[in-house]
Amino acid sequence: MKKYFYVIPAFLAFLLILGILYCVPILLSYTLIFFFGYERAYTLYMDHITAVSMISYLIALLPSAIWYHLAIGRKKGDHNKTHTLKLSHCGAVILLVFALNHAISLLLSILALLLPHATMAYDSLVENAGMTAYSLTWFLAVSVLAPLAEEMIFRGLICHYLKKTRMPFVAVNMIQAALFGCFHMNLIQGIYAFILGLFLGYLAYRYRTVKAAILAHAVFNLCGTVLTALEAAFLSPSMQTTIILLSLPLTYIMLNVIRDQTAD
Repeated sequence: MKKYFYVIPAFLAFLLILGILYCVPILLSYTLIFFFGYERAYTLYMDHITAVSMISYLIALLPSAIWYHLAIGRKKGDHNKTHTLKLSHCGAVILLVFALNHAISLLLSILALLLPHATMAYDSLVENAGMTAYSLTWFLAVSVLAPLAEEMIFRGLICHYLKKTRMPFVAVNMIQAALFGCFHMNLIQGIYAFILGLFLGYLAYRYRTVKAAILAHAVFNLCGTVLTALEAAFLSPSMQTTIILLSLPLTYIMLNVIRDQTAD
């Protein structure tokens, strides 16, 4: 039974990042209200929403990185000795994420038909959260700090502690992906975050390093925003549909490529 006590630090790691990323914006908003009043504070907060996100992830990154280093990074063992991603590995990860991003676009289209109200709430979240307000601050928050902090927690610490319970990888991966989905606090985003989490967990497991998941997460965030906007601007609807349909077999192909690359 002692081995199941490792579930506790896994859940504490989840609460750590959840607490920081939801408490910091609240504290910042109340600070602004104290100094500027409600109306002015609201305007300042919404005009600098990406800066708020960057600050939140920066604060979350520090304890996440320290905990990760103490629990995993400084340990030497057979399960930790493969930490280098080769160029061919990076290429496979990027192609997989490209395909997965478009496959998830198909899922979102289906969810829009099945859950129209939830989809409207998600679209409003994307607009109000500054997810498409592209800038250097946005890039740092979305494609650098968020992947680093979230991967060290979910595919790093949570998976590390759950594996110590002797759970099979499938169970570990399902649990961490479910927590990753819940972490996003939105039904639509939670659904595709769960699927993304499964793939990120698989990449960290196959390549035996969280670096693969960090790379995939960063590329996915860019694909889901910048690349999607570029495709909408420059590609015809029929071309976009073709890419989405081809993404399904491409995802399968890249999973097999990654399996072959990491075969013992």
